[in-house]
Amino acid sequence: SFFRLFEYLSFRAILSVLTALGLSLWMGPIMIKRLQMLQIGQVVRNEGPESHFSKRGTPTMGGIMI
Repeated sequence: SFFRLFEYLSFRAILSVLTALGLSLWMGPIMIKRLQMLQIGQVVRNEGPESHFSKRGTPTMGGIMI
């Protein structure tokens, strides 16, 4: 039967990784929009490289999803 697959640890591990990946891909854009709406981000320092100024407004707490 199909349900005997759940007895294998490797099958359950793969299933949990795929579930976590699916949830992060589904909830990721929602969290990024919410963080931008709440203006949660890192302050760009003036003495840094000019290329960092283009990143102004990018949320930096996206790692919470992972």
